[in-house]
Amino acid sequence: RGMLKTARAHTHGHRILILHSGGDSRRLPSWSAPGKIWVPLGRTGRAKAVRRKLSASAVRGTAPIDTPAHGLGPFNVPTLFDLILAELSRLTLPTSGGVLVASGDAALRLADEHITFATGGATVLAFPGGPDRAARHGVFVLDKRNRVMSTLQKPSRVQLQSAGALSASGHAAIDSGIFFFPTAACHALLRGAGADPRTGRAPAGSLLAELARGSASLDLYQEIAHAMSSSAERATFVTRFAAGVSIARECMLGKFFTATHHVALHATLLKKGSFLHLGTTRELIERLSSTMPERMFPDLLNKRTHTGPDSVLALETGKDAHAPRGIARYAVPVGSTQHCWVLHGIDDDCKTSASDGGTVCGKPLRTLELQTGSSARAIWGSAPHTLWNARIYPVGKPDDAWRAMQWILGDARAPAAWRRMRKLSLAELMLLANPDALARGHIHAQAYAPWRPTAMTPLDRAREHAARAAIAQSNTARTAARTAAMSAVGVAVARDALMPREVRAFAVRQDQAVWASAPVRIDLAGGWSDTPPLCIEHGGSVVNAAVTLGGTLPLQVMVRVTDTPEITVHSVDSGRTGRYRSTSELLDHHDPAVWDALPRAALVLSGLVPRDPKVNLRTHLERAGGGLAITLFSAVPRGSGLGTSSILGATMLATLDRVAGRATDPAHV
Repeated sequence: RGMLKTARAHTHGHRILILHSGGDSRRLPSWSAPGKIWVPLGRTGRAKAVRRKLSASAVRGTAPIDTPAHGLGPFNVPTLFDLILAELSRLTLPTSGGVLVASGDAALRLADEHITFATGGATVLAFPGGPDRAARHGVFVLDKRNRVMSTLQKPSRVQLQSAGALSASGHAAIDSGIFFFPTAACHALLRGAGADPRTGRAPAGSLLAELARGSASLDLYQEIAHAMSSSAERATFVTRFAAGVSIARECMLGKFFTATHHVALHATLLKKGSFLHLGTTRELIERLSSTMPERMFPDLLNKRTHTGPDSVLALETGKDAHAPRGIARYAVPVGSTQHCWVLHGIDDDCKTSASDGGTVCGKPLRTLELQTGSSARAIWGSAPHTLWNARIYPVGKPDDAWRAMQWILGDARAPAAWRRMRKLSLAELMLLANPDALARGHIHAQAYAPWRPTAMTPLDRAREHAARAAIAQSNTARTAARTAAMSAVGVAVARDALMPREVRAFAVRQDQAVWASAPVRIDLAGGWSDTPPLCIEHGGSVVNAAVTLGGTLPLQVMVRVTDTPEITVHSVDSGRTGRYRSTSELLDHHDPAVWDALPRAALVLSGLVPRDPKVNLRTHLERAGGGLAITLFSAVPRGSGLGTSSILGATMLATLDRVAGRATDPAHV
């Protein structure tokens, strides 16, 4: 099928998101091969904020972009991709369809922003920034209606002023990297790239065909944005982007400009424009760092492994790993069986040349010629003399390549084995890395098994067990998996429960009683969103109304201290009574179908009874001041949908807290 026909079918009524990797990642080289968009954000510190963002997006946003369910990176760890996707999911795109394009190297915060999209033409999101900030980004020059008149790339203050890019407050409209192209704009782009309007296909020699072959380039933030700018002119456009390249490119870009210039590019200005940007290796380490103590997994590391602080270490079993302070060490798969070992300092700047003080592992780049015995031409060829272009990283079998690269950590000369091996630069490695091996995880998967439970949250484990239950072949295995899943959910719920200290003496004397009552409730909106496990990840927001029945509070609980060292629970409405003389009986409260599971759980949660099944209940009660007689009454049947069980549980906890001598705020029961 032709390009135009396919585009029309794919974009009409559909909202498509395209996330690109965000450049070659020279300042974060360890993620240049897989792409900075897959940088993990960890489970603590920054990851907690990430999860809050993800949760807020799921609760408050309408999630208009069709986003499939997916895990949050390896072992359900949030990545930069997940944060970007969550923020973009806040956008309510036109129902007519179109394509949203965004950069994958930074997540722009879109909370509390009122974002509209132009009814005609394309839309770009821009955020305000002063001249110093604008000097590091692309900038749009806007007219009074916020249509883009021209574009600037990393302009100086003088350039901003002369172009009229600064507002009255001294701010420029900085390019966020987020563009929306409605269906008509997509068709214009394809026609401009040479798609035949009759067949919809891209003929040989067209810009689209050359782009598909990789023999031509077209930059979203330069050629495309500039072509749609209102003040752009065809001759100036061709001169700026094609002069001196070839006559063919001049012709292709001229046709592209003619077809796309009529598409108006409108800017929607954000109020703030705060964003998360992982620019360098050190920034990544700082964002992954937390207050958690260091954890070592000795079964993963060789006995001779040594890791210094502020280091990045890619684990491989069976290797003698040595990562000194401030050193990044990782292997990238090349081909089907080979690896390229890379070592560099976390503060090495891959863009700085040797003559300007560029470093490798903290040492001057100019020492490479001496250590390797190679000429500058052999190391860099005709490319700039930067770490990014230095062909020093050996390719071979993992063990051989690793041993051949050890010289870089000290002042020793490179061994003969290194000189014999094929060597790549970071620039070449980004293009030659094996993407399939990167996706599979070329480091042995079994190395992760011992610490999989540590990396997974209780809800992660619940999902895993639920999946096992769905594919189980026997009832026994299915039941066991379901039980494990529910147990994991219980662990997740218990994490948020503040377990008070066990009560040594009751605050109420014998024959005294504590009585409490409560209304039922009806939910007007958001019902069940506050129920585990949903509320644990996404929060809960329910609009309730308290209701009395016949002018009375229908749920009542009374607790009386008795002289008999035992615990009794009596339900007036069901006519049942339970009598408990051992701690283990009270701790057996895990079956919600049992009528007295709720009061037994409340007793344990209150701290009035021991949590250790080995503790003698009679002895504990005698020391505390006597037994407890609990009376429950509900004028509303269970399952009525009026919150009977949950409110009765809260009423019971409030009553038991009073017996324990704790003054509990009703709003926090």
